[in-house]
Amino acid sequence: TDDTTRAANAAGQGVVICTQGRCLAKIDGTITLGAALTVSAAGGLEAAIAGDYIIAKALQAAADGDIAAVDVGRGGIF
Repeated sequence: TDDTTRAANAAGQGVVICTQGRCLAKIDGTITLGAALTVSAAGGLEAAIAGDYIIAKALQAAADGDIAAVDVGRGGIF
């Protein structure tokens, strides 16, 4: 794919993937402090519902499109 329009590429940066620990993530939908999070269809994180695989916990409340602090860790089925 062509990455010339991506913000990270334009800034001369690579993509950072967090597999464990605290980091910032794009939020899809609205989340509350302490919410269990899963990956959304759009590629951000969203509040998990029954049957979702949990990958992170919200460290702050956030609205759709926000960048929020999350704690990524070993998850399980919600």
